Amino acid sequence: MAFLFIAKAVSWFAIMNRFTGFGLGYIDLSSVVYYISITAVFVFLTVQSIEKKKMDLGGVRNEKFNLKNSCTAQAPLLSPPLL
Repeated sequence: MAFLFIAKAVSWFAIMNRFTGFGLGYIDLSSVVYYISITAVFVFLTVQSIEKKKMDLGGVRNEKFNLKNSCTAQAPLLSPPLL
């Protein structure tokens, strides 16, 4: 009985089971809500992770975590070598 419940719960969370309707050409509202919910959860977790990294580095105004500086710091790696 417990195995059946676990199998049903895992199949409810399976991404591909929800995607078959889109592949067949019809849009199921529960599948759309499922994908939007999953996306929102992972965006929330990403924002929380970034905020935690900011606080670990000393706050929002820390220069080591400035996205503008991190992009310019990688620019020389992408430039062609000088001969």
